[in-house]
Amino acid sequence: IARIVADLLDVSRERNGGGIPIVPLATDLHDICRDIADEIAMTATERKISVRCDGDARGNWDSQRIAQAISNLVGNAVQHSPGGSPVTIDVLAENGRVAVDVHNQGAIPRELLPTMFEPFGAGATVRRRGQGLGLGLFIAQAIVRAHNGNIEVRSDPAGGTTFRVSLPRTLPPAGASVSGTSNGR
Repeated sequence: IARIVADLLDVSRERNGGGIPIVPLATDLHDICRDIADEIAMTATERKISVRCDGDARGNWDSQRIAQAISNLVGNAVQHSPGGSPVTIDVLAENGRVAVDVHNQGAIPRELLPTMFEPFGAGATVRRRGQGLGLGLFIAQAIVRAHNGNIEVRSDPAGGTTFRVSLPRTLPPAGASVSGTSNGR
């Protein structure tokens, strides 16, 4: 219940222009992604969740918030892909930024792509009992935006689905937050 309330408060802050509050500290995305993979693999025992790390993945981010965003993406990758198929997390250093790609073998229906990051929206037609409120992608995007980053999705039946989070290594001054529009774009 506490997590649901926290998610609803985050949605309210984001929709009302307050943005997601962040507290940036020195963080290593390699460590965060390995911890998330280990944690999710404990419950998704039929899945192979692998983490590949390339380059220096250190920067100043709110580690708890970034972990929340990436965990939402990895949880969705496990939940919305064929049973037994692998999920990969690639952490890549690139030109003053660090990217995290979360990939699975599932495909998102083309008609859902425009509303993927809207609260209660994208998964409403495919959500099943016990799968959450449909806030994970909206909150993940708000967290990434609060870090002056971006999140994008590519999906097709042949290649599967990849969510990419790209973050600058440095952030706005401590205590700052960045808000977005209610439609996630």
